[in-house]
Amino acid sequence: MVVTPASQEKRILKNLCKSVETSDFGLMERSVDQALDAGIPFDVIMSQGLGKGMESIGKQFDSAKIYLPQVVAASKTVEEAMKKLEPIIGNGDKAYRGTIVMGSVEGDIHEIGKNVCCAMLRGAGYRVIDLGPDVSPDDFLKAAKDNSADIIGGSALMTTTLKMQKNMVQTAAEEKSSVMMIFGGAPCSKEWVDKIGGDGYSASGSEIVDLVDRLMMRRTGNP
Repeated sequence: MVVTPASQEKRILKNLCKSVETSDFGLMERSVDQALDAGIPFDVIMSQGLGKGMESIGKQFDSAKIYLPQVVAASKTVEEAMKKLEPIIGNGDKAYRGTIVMGSVEGDIHEIGKNVCCAMLRGAGYRVIDLGPDVSPDDFLKAAKDNSADIIGGSALMTTTLKMQKNMVQTAAEEKSSVMMIFGGAPCSKEWVDKIGGDGYSASGSEIVDLVDRLMMRRTGNP
């Protein structure tokens, strides 16, 4: 059987996807090396290889077929792949598609949903600054400024802390910050986010990547 460049590329991309789904670092390293040798563009490696693997992980998590440790392991596989891909995408922060500051809002100590979102975003090629739980509006904005962030994501898992999302938007307006703000959490809704002037709402870890992708396209003007 003759192996054509097209069939070789398809096999490499399939293995990249599989390496993320199974958190197989060895397969990832071999496949990234093969992708580099074959001259496969970075956007193809991400969209048809590593990215497809994270999409699959997101769907499996949403249907409760896997749990948070598997999501985190998959995202770490992608992070390591990004390091190996630096020769074709630049160095340091240039390798990332954007910078997102994430945290649970002030007064809220719940982190599971936020952790899933962080893992999914990292797996999609974003630089994520995770501030953890109980983060004040001022601390969100300081971290965004210090890290030149494109987007802030605030999670609220209790009805009593939902108002802190509104406070975050108000604080950003007072400081004339241009950073975009997205929100989620059990008591949160699209209607609430629209009402408080947020830039987007995500109901799950798999949705947040699509949301951030759309906002980054709007911010940069690139398709």
